Formats: sequence, structure tokens, C-alpha cells
Amino acid sequence: IRRRMGSHAAFFHDFQVVFNMLFSFNNNLEFINSYIDKGYDEAQRETVLNIGPVKIMIDGSSSGPTAATLEPYTSDPGFSGIMSMEQDDIDDIILRAHKAGFQVTCHAVGDKAVKAILEAIEKALEKYPKKNHRHRIEHCGMVNDELVERIKNNQVVPIPQPVFLYEF
Repeated sequence: IRRRMGSHAAFFHDFQVVFNMLFSFNNNLEFINSYIDKGYDEAQRETVLNIGPVKIMIDGSSSGPTAATLEPYTSDPGFSGIMSMEQDDIDDIILRAHKAGFQVTCHAVGDKAVKAILEAIEKALEKYPKKNHRHRIEHCGMVNDELVERIKNNQVVPIPQPVFLYEF
């Protein structure tokens, strides 16, 4: 990366780590692939510039309410929230990022979204086992005992949001 930064490397010399997150609201796989295809992967990282993790948004919010749930909302029996992408797309993004050595952090509030993330992470880990992958689920607000057990078994890091204690 220093080669690519040229004269800017001196600017970063006094900093231990510069951190960027790969994130796009749409065309997630295309966006992540563009970084990986340019050589920004685990083997290319240095202490001066660290690109990662890859972040994807899977569902909405609890206050919307648009979090993707397995059961319909009691306030609207015909509505179960919003999934921002299909399972195949989630699988592709997580597999590609995991294979390249990126930590993946996924916005998932509802249990349907958390389940989709876990399925994708499990597939990636089965194909490319890696200890201490540190994949995360941001918010992870609505989960049942089965999902908690899968989170634990796959060593996924849930990142709760304290305000959800009030909202739920």
C-alpha cells in the first residue's frame, strides 16, 4: 500500500493505524469485489493503512418498524419488515469478503436478518475455516435461543445497542 500511496506515506508515518470500512448501500457485491480485485486483502494490509471490515445492511430498524422478522409484526399482521437483499447475495458478499480475509460486520436487527447472516457466515466458515474471524452482527436486537446458540457456536460477535432495551 505504501507503494500506491507514494509521497503520502510520509503523512501516515506518525500514525499507527488508519482505519477505513468498506461500505455501500447498494451494489454491495460489486463494491466489495472492486476492492478485493484491486488487491486490498488480508495479505496486502500494513499497520499504516488498514482497510476493513466489510459492512452490509441487511434489514431496517426496530423503530421504523422495518427490522426483518420471522413472524409478522403484531401492529401489522401482513408485514414482517424489510430485507435489503436476497440470501444468495448475502452469501456471496460474506463468502467473498471472508475468503479475502476481511472481517464482516452486518447490520441486522430482526431475527430473520440475523438468521440470514448466520447462514452466510456458516457457509463461509465451512468452505474456508478460520479461527478468530471476528465477524460481527451490529444491533442483533431480536434473537431467540436457537440464534443465540448459533452466534456462540460460530464465534460471531454480537454488538447490541443499549437503546433497544427501551424500544423492545
